[in-house]
Amino acid sequence: MRYSFVVFAVLVFAACFLFLTQANTIIQPVTTTVVLTEYSTITEKQIITSYSTLTETSTTTLPPITKTTTTTLPPATITTKVTETLLIPTTITSWTTLRTTVTVQNISLRDPTWQELVEFLKEDETDTYIYMADEFDCSGFALTLRDHAIRRGFRCAYVEVEFINESAGHALNAFQTSDKGLVFVSVTGSKNRTDYSYDKIAYLKIGERYGIISLDAVRWRYIDTSSYRADEFWKPLTYITHPENSTYPLTYDYYIEWQARVNFLDDTIKAYNAAVEEYNRRSGKYSYEQLKEWRSNIDALEAELGTRWLPLGIVKNIEVYWFAE
Repeated sequence: MRYSFVVFAVLVFAACFLFLTQANTIIQPVTTTVVLTEYSTITEKQIITSYSTLTETSTTTLPPITKTTTTTLPPATITTKVTETLLIPTTITSWTTLRTTVTVQNISLRDPTWQELVEFLKEDETDTYIYMADEFDCSGFALTLRDHAIRRGFRCAYVEVEFINESAGHALNAFQTSDKGLVFVSVTGSKNRTDYSYDKIAYLKIGERYGIISLDAVRWRYIDTSSYRADEFWKPLTYITHPENSTYPLTYDYYIEWQARVNFLDDTIKAYNAAVEEYNRRSGKYSYEQLKEWRSNIDALEAELGTRWLPLGIVKNIEVYWFAE
């Protein structure tokens, strides 16, 4: 019994000592330093241009990621295509020889409609042939297309064009469509095989430059670029629409308007690139949505204008030779 009392007393003393010790202890707060790193922005959306990349910014805890994609259409590429495929020496084969290249037996030729001409050109593969200087140049393309058209039952002319102050001429074709009048066509291809069409509508006028537009870019409804400033091309698109029976898109005035739209495209791309640079500097002058719509409008206009062919020389003389049945 005495031993139990002693053990109990010891335990009570120990408990009191611990209590007093704990009560007199000052608990110091623990300070934890958290280093927060503010990261830059991550690219989540992009607008791609030939020269600049637009990025939309948003806050994230990930390291910055920037993906850049560029596409280019150097003017030099277009120039090369024009110069290597369109010009021929002035010493071409005489018309007497050209007439003997097709034998017509029991074929009644007629003038196609515009739509029939378009369908024929898209189906015909003459524009995919390889250009070979002095062997199969633009005169060869013109003769081949003429022969194919005759076999199709369409009247087709071989056309020679002479330019002012130039030693080289050009050969192409003409069709007297039954609903749109006289239409000049050039299908001269390239020295190399390409993935796009060389079917082109030619625009000829004495004293003016010889112009060509891709077949798909000859439209009766198209974007009215005169309604916009080049540096504000993000607004909703407005269009010019000509009646179906109009021949305007096949006239030289249409070519002048098309060329003005090409110039506008060049100007608005330059303005867009400058705007992208300002946006990426966070100037606040342009919103992401504005630039997004701007790029969309540029893409739509580029698609309408088609492949861009540089004009040739100033037309001095045009000779049209219809095949004699």
